[in-house]
Amino acid sequence: MADEDYSGEYWRMTALIDEVVEAACRAVLWINGYYVGEDGTYRSQGVPDDYPGIPAPGTGQYPDEPLPNYVGPDGYPQEMPSIGDIYRMMEEQIPPIFEPLLDLPHPGIFEAKADDVKFALTKLASDGSRGSGNESSGGSEAPSSIDYEGNSTLALASDVAQTLKTWQGGASQAFSTYLNLFTVVVSNQALAAEVLRITLYEESELFRRLQSDAVELAYKAADAFRGCGGITVGDVKAAMSVVGTVNTVLGWFPAFKPITGPTGTALSVTGLLVDTFGGETAEPNDLGARAPYDVIEKIRGAVTNLQDRSRQVEGDIEKSLTNLRDHISAAAPARTDGSADQESFRLARPSETYAATGTADFITPGVVVNKDNIWDAADYLEKDIGYEMKEAAQGLDDANSYNGWSRDASIGTGSTGAASEYSAASIKLEEEIGETAKEMKWAAQMLRAVWEDVNGTDDNISEDFGRVRNRIEKYDAPPPLPVGPPHMVHPGLTPY
Repeated sequence: MADEDYSGEYWRMTALIDEVVEAACRAVLWINGYYVGEDGTYRSQGVPDDYPGIPAPGTGQYPDEPLPNYVGPDGYPQEMPSIGDIYRMMEEQIPPIFEPLLDLPHPGIFEAKADDVKFALTKLASDGSRGSGNESSGGSEAPSSIDYEGNSTLALASDVAQTLKTWQGGASQAFSTYLNLFTVVVSNQALAAEVLRITLYEESELFRRLQSDAVELAYKAADAFRGCGGITVGDVKAAMSVVGTVNTVLGWFPAFKPITGPTGTALSVTGLLVDTFGGETAEPNDLGARAPYDVIEKIRGAVTNLQDRSRQVEGDIEKSLTNLRDHISAAAPARTDGSADQESFRLARPSETYAATGTADFITPGVVVNKDNIWDAADYLEKDIGYEMKEAAQGLDDANSYNGWSRDASIGTGSTGAASEYSAASIKLEEEIGETAKEMKWAAQMLRAVWEDVNGTDDNISEDFGRVRNRIEKYDAPPPLPVGPPHMVHPGLTPY
């Protein structure tokens, strides 16, 4: 509603609503001729000073003094039996209007989730990010201004690929090609994580603005009630502006009609009116009205507008997250022929590598290979790259919870908003990253079997390769869980 950020005052929203109720009650009392006495109670003209005054609104007292002059709008009581009924009516009507704006999610919750995603980015991004340093309107860092270091460990994939290439074996060549696609795939994973992080910042900004607007709305509502029944500077200026544009002659107004002379040559109305306000115009209050019930309806409309706006904004966030999930799901694995696929989020398993039956499939006979390089390559894949991938997936998992998303169902797109869409997109990305980690682990196990054979530690390399393939097959097609006998309920216990 305004450029000023009131979100820091949101913690006292309930107290502000109480102030709005009190201001509404005071407006009705003022319109009906009551004023505040020196003792803080309300009095009317002609009442002796020693007569007890009416307790002020908000004291919890409901005086039974009649209020015969009060006439409400359609749907309200035409005559309120007492001032206490006015207090009760306002307490019943005003707080429920503001209720959807209470207990909004705290923006900091989404920023903390974004920090978890940022941690995942430090594991996935080889180059890192250097933002512009711009700040959002809420005072927090905008997504583009958050820096994170690139992960130099990811470069080990290229190092291992170069090492494997020198071995000249069919399996090693296939795996070298596979690793050369790693940078493209993991960069796409990082880009998807960045989209997740940005949507969390969008959620944070949505609720920061809603909280600010809710507080401002309460302030404006109280001010509008305080102005009920009066004429403001803005009212006078608006009226004078209309009169000035009409520029009618005095002959239009019988009270000013000249006794002699033609009516068409009289002075204009604007020639008689004097602007006593020196051209100063008060800032209008869009909730302002003469009658308290008009203010109430304007507050109700303002809350409805905030609800509509929140649904539209979060609906756009939901669509972004759905698009991300569908995009990852539809993307094919990186092509194993070595060509870069810019739409890949997962590496295609090199079948030639896992179909190997002996060392010769990895190292062409006659090629001299430093056996330590074989062991180092395995460690790079599992303990370095695979570990980084698992850490990235854990960072996304830490951010993926429904904690902090809940709100009134009329705010945003439902009682938990875009939480389910965020979770679906995040889980899909976690799966892709987790698959990369597993592929690194299995490849490392194949290389360690080659090392054991070259080192003379274990010459059963065909069996070792078979065990790795068996693990992969069980992962790809896990056996069904055994179905045991039905649970036996202990005698005498209620089977809940």
